[in-house]
Amino acid sequence: MEALRQAARPAPAADVPVILAHPRRGWVGVLHYIATVVGELNFEHFRETLCEQLPELNEGLEQGIQRGQAELLTKQAQLKFGELAPAVLARIGAASIEELDRYSERILAAETLDELLAD
Repeated sequence: MEALRQAARPAPAADVPVILAHPRRGWVGVLHYIATVVGELNFEHFRETLCEQLPELNEGLEQGIQRGQAELLTKQAQLKFGELAPAVLARIGAASIEELDRYSERILAAETLDELLAD
């Protein structure tokens, strides 16, 4: 908590474009403000409450997780199988988190892209 307080300072209005250009800095500022006002903050409860109140935030988190898993799987598949066809890239990019989990479990044992991406 103290590291958060030291890392973030309330931004003057002139910094708003900088915060918008660097969302992490913006969130650190928001969390700093909340921690200062509230005192001790249970971040897990805070995240759950935000997701309940702002469903689009939860959707954004899920999209970020999906995108990260797809990027990692793409890199692993490229390292193992070489350059990937656009159709394969599109399939990985459109896969659900559950599908990406299955593919990620298969990447070590799969000998072909067909084995990797089998349904």
